[in-house]
Amino acid sequence: MLDLPAVQLALITFLGLLSQWTAWRIKVPAILFLLLTGIVFGPWLNIIKPGQLLGDLLFPAVSICIALILFEGSLTLKFKEISDQSAVVRRMTSLGMVITWLLIALATHYWMDTSWSIAFLFGAIVVVSGPTVIMPLLMTVRPNKKVSSILRWEGILIDPIGALLAVVVYEFILSTSTQAGFTHALFIFTRVILFGGLIGFMAAYVLGTLIRNEWLPSFLHNLATFSLVAGVFASANAIEHESGLYAVTVMGITLGNMKRLAIEEIISFKEHLSLLLISGVFILLAARLEPAQLIGLGIPAIGLIMTIQFVVRPIMVFTTTWGTDLTPQEKIMLSWIYPRGIVAAAVAAIFSLNLEHKNLDGTEILVPLTFAVIIGTVVFQSLTAKPIAKLLGVRQKAPTGILFIGANQVARTIAQALNKDGFHVILADSNWEHVKRARMEGLQTFYGNPTSEYAELHLDTSNIGYVIAASPLKDLNTLACSKFRAELGDKRVFSFNSITEARSSAKHIASSSHRGRVLVDDKFTFSMANIEIKRGATLSTTTLSDTFSFADLIDNQTGKIPIYAADEKGKLRFFTAGESLQPAPGWKITSLTLTERES
Repeated sequence: MLDLPAVQLALITFLGLLSQWTAWRIKVPAILFLLLTGIVFGPWLNIIKPGQLLGDLLFPAVSICIALILFEGSLTLKFKEISDQSAVVRRMTSLGMVITWLLIALATHYWMDTSWSIAFLFGAIVVVSGPTVIMPLLMTVRPNKKVSSILRWEGILIDPIGALLAVVVYEFILSTSTQAGFTHALFIFTRVILFGGLIGFMAAYVLGTLIRNEWLPSFLHNLATFSLVAGVFASANAIEHESGLYAVTVMGITLGNMKRLAIEEIISFKEHLSLLLISGVFILLAARLEPAQLIGLGIPAIGLIMTIQFVVRPIMVFTTTWGTDLTPQEKIMLSWIYPRGIVAAAVAAIFSLNLEHKNLDGTEILVPLTFAVIIGTVVFQSLTAKPIAKLLGVRQKAPTGILFIGANQVARTIAQALNKDGFHVILADSNWEHVKRARMEGLQTFYGNPTSEYAELHLDTSNIGYVIAASPLKDLNTLACSKFRAELGDKRVFSFNSITEARSSAKHIASSSHRGRVLVDDKFTFSMANIEIKRGATLSTTTLSDTFSFADLIDNQTGKIPIYAADEKGKLRFFTAGESLQPAPGWKITSLTLTERES
């Protein structure tokens, strides 16, 4: 039964889901479980048999999948984002990438006794890291804001830049592998770059024009993009052999940087498609890998991984951060964290498959060595980065920041009070006027939907411990609470009741597990808070003492609605419906003080 193709495909899909879920639960990069799953269910249990399952379609199927993954990665490379980043990030993704490539190539040649061609190709493959492996580590390690920001942006930018380098090196090696002489090889390489680049640019321009002028209905955007990427890859290879990967990479970069072009839906679709492809492709690729191939790498592979971890990365970091305000401890932390991930495995797999057909010596080492570096760096850094951050004193304390869903007047008023009390606040909103006013008031903001894929990469939540949904959009509040409840827990996610929820029966209200804890009480709605603040209500703080208790505050001072409190140790507490706080002397109670009504 397990030999049936339909059963194997269903099994691969399920195992991909299980691997992704497990990685999400324990906050480690998913590729580790995908590779281990493929090895276990492939050569060890002999259940998944890629060659038998796909036969002659294995190579073209994997090739198109990798082309789509590279296109999705290059689509996110924005030239403006590179120029907007700090000098450190720009150096690390340019000069630093070249240093990493050359040093790894040198180490690979001497440790693994490979040819220079394979060494330079392998070095280009493993220069990349990527947000899919960096983000889980940052969430677990919680380095300080400076280190976290540099690592996050380096991971985002190096993915497409490093993939482009790997493709260029690969094309050059293919060109020089012929016996026609170096001049002729250089001519072939130039043709690959020119034809591949031209085809990719033209395809991006055509698709961008169709979308911009609305000549293509929105429901066909994703299908057209998928079809065009596959077509560009195949046609580029047909016109100029082996130019397909370079063509789709150029297409993604061009499309992603076209002005006045709304491609958010395409990016979202590609991210979901890439997730599915990555899960399936890497299980298939790992299933082709015999454990003996990994074990056969022996001591030299361990030496190479240690060289990459303890020599190459520190040299690159200390070179590119020379003359900056980073402390030695921060530089060491930057040197410690740089796991390899999805793009490295994808590129190694397709290059190896293709080069095997060219009978190029030494290519059989690419996939097992890349997988060994991925497993080695991910496991080692996942186990050691957190204690190293503590030892160096660059780990943030338990996150106490507050993310507001909305930057309207209610959110700004509460955020200002929390900011004055020393808490880090971020207000996220898609309304530019609200964001602009919050910035004018000196508050940190995020312009965009906090539940979007874009926010997952660009919204820094490393110091966020609480979420307050304070948007007038009830559905957005529910969606945001549901998203962040999974990350922070239900005791740290709050929302205001809406008028509809306050007046509706239970069967018309979203479950509390999806909308967070209700601030203040069930009767106090967002609209009420908004009206009172517009009438002049302000937030004021009262310190409790042995002679003035919380009961005195409630009983004797009408017109005060407690919003949050800070206990004697400074821990933040919110007043919520159905939960009775017992504030003690020394607590500071922040309340919304209503204006007196005229009689």
